[in-house]
Amino acid sequence: MILDEELHIHAEVESNDSQLIMMATRRQDALSLSSPLIAHGTEITWLDMVIERPVQTAEALDTLQLWSLPAPLSLLAQVKLFSPIVDVFATSVATVRVYRFDPLAGRGPGIPSVSGEITPRGNQLPALAAFLQAQHPMAWEKTVQRVRLVAPDVDHITVRSDHDRRLRLEFSESGLISPWTDNEVSDGTLRSLMLFAAIFDPRGSLKAFEEPENSLHPWAIRAFVDACREVLAEPAPKQLAVTTHSQALIDYVTPEEVTIVWRQDGATMVRPLLQLDPTVRDYWAEGRGRLSNLLNSGLLLETVPSSST
Repeated sequence: MILDEELHIHAEVESNDSQLIMMATRRQDALSLSSPLIAHGTEITWLDMVIERPVQTAEALDTLQLWSLPAPLSLLAQVKLFSPIVDVFATSVATVRVYRFDPLAGRGPGIPSVSGEITPRGNQLPALAAFLQAQHPMAWEKTVQRVRLVAPDVDHITVRSDHDRRLRLEFSESGLISPWTDNEVSDGTLRSLMLFAAIFDPRGSLKAFEEPENSLHPWAIRAFVDACREVLAEPAPKQLAVTTHSQALIDYVTPEEVTIVWRQDGATMVRPLLQLDPTVRDYWAEGRGRLSNLLNSGLLLETVPSSST
């Protein structure tokens, strides 16, 4: 018989301070995990998940070294916990990706690596491109197709190795003899490659993109949303989160796809738009106005900073 129990797991970081990294509640038919993902300074976002299956009690405590947790949960940690819960937690957290892409970071050379992981800011973009080309050619083809929607003249995107074995990107255009280098293409082209490569990278079950509209034409933002919907429609379960202040992006999504985040009494509040105001669905469906107009009007107090702090 599996008993209900609640566990608070702390990590011992380099400063020898103890920091809570997970709370787990185990019941007979499910395991609930709640973990603080440190995003910006003291701002904390919680990752909640429920594993609907029995988790058997281990005979003894095991020790797991977590030396490479992905951003934003960057902790050098030593976690002691019942081994079945550790396996579920470590596997779930390892799939989280949070991106705040900066075209300047994407212009740098890449270092050859087996994983081909791009960083949250966009470093190692050439390594990700090389990984997708070699390991997931269909995902790479989808990436290039979407980039062409932003930069129609781009025929091919190739990865070459410099004399020092570092990786660089080249963008070939029709009518040009020499390709553009990653230092010569526009911010919009480079940023679109970052976004689409990260979206179509099959690894990672939860990906978050911060303000993807920066440096992008409104039509490119729509292509980004369409790519997100395509990935979410695939059989493999995925979750995508996008933070934005773009009217073009908000007006291209449905009310069901919008979640409002605001501050209240020092806490971060998160609610689906239709939970705050169910009438928004009819307002939008009947064409009485755009979602951006509604959110900018102040009718929803949660969207007005001065009223929610």
